Amino acid sequence: MEINKLTRIYFSPTKTTQQVINQITKSMKVKNIRTINLTEPNIRKNLNINFDDKEVLIIGVPVYGARIPDILLPYLKKLRGNNQPVILVSVYGNVEPGIALKQLYYLLKKRKFKIIGASSFIGEHSFSYEKIKLAIGRPDMCDLYKAKEFGEKVVEKLKQINDLQSISEIKITEQSTLLARLIPIIAKVLPKDGAKLFAKIPVIDKNKCNGCKKCVEICSTKAINEQKLEVNKKICLRCYACVKYCPLNAKEIEFNMEWLVKKFLNKKGRKRKEPKIYI
Repeated sequence: MEINKLTRIYFSPTKTTQQVINQITKSMKVKNIRTINLTEPNIRKNLNINFDDKEVLIIGVPVYGARIPDILLPYLKKLRGNNQPVILVSVYGNVEPGIALKQLYYLLKKRKFKIIGASSFIGEHSFSYEKIKLAIGRPDMCDLYKAKEFGEKVVEKLKQINDLQSISEIKITEQSTLLARLIPIIAKVLPKDGAKLFAKIPVIDKNKCNGCKKCVEICSTKAINEQKLEVNKKICLRCYACVKYCPLNAKEIEFNMEWLVKKFLNKKGRKRKEPKIYI
């Protein structure tokens, strides 16, 4: 099957998912590429997409609280396919991949897309800072090389077929650890935006802040008041993009039950995890 057009759709406040999606896209060497960055509120607000018959989609989401961020679900549910091939990508912070990839799988399958490949990659954790160092600098060169290989394998798979109906469905296997088996149950029990149970809104150091409003500019939910720079705790995702991209390091991450959060994340995130590919 020849790829005439490729559309990449992603949500990536801290740009880790974006890096992985861009590397996969680059390796597929398609000239006609459309980008839909759902991180931008205006893009989400005006979302209305139609797909061509020989168009391939790549959809990338970060894992928040073991799941697809709830803010994304209404927009992903707007997608409608007609047997177009789709590649699914989830990016987690080296703790547990959660159920986001399976969520994405069933959501897209229900909307008449043909899932030809899927992968879970690792990106620097949103909660990562000087006291909790989780997947610092990831996706790194090794991760991006695997993203490149994944894209090349998808192209080879498509070249070998003439009819998408003949492709056998991929299977997303469960992780083997006890915690990984419990995560789907925990994810269903936790309330929406479960990360908010443990993470507070970003704290601003007024002695460092010069009022540049970089945080206002990059906030994917417009949770930061432009005049007072106060954060609306109801709509803040706890992605901490505003902390990571503050040029003066004037914002900080704080947790509820900080000792417990640090102990859990440092233990679970200590061992390097590798991307998992399904094709």
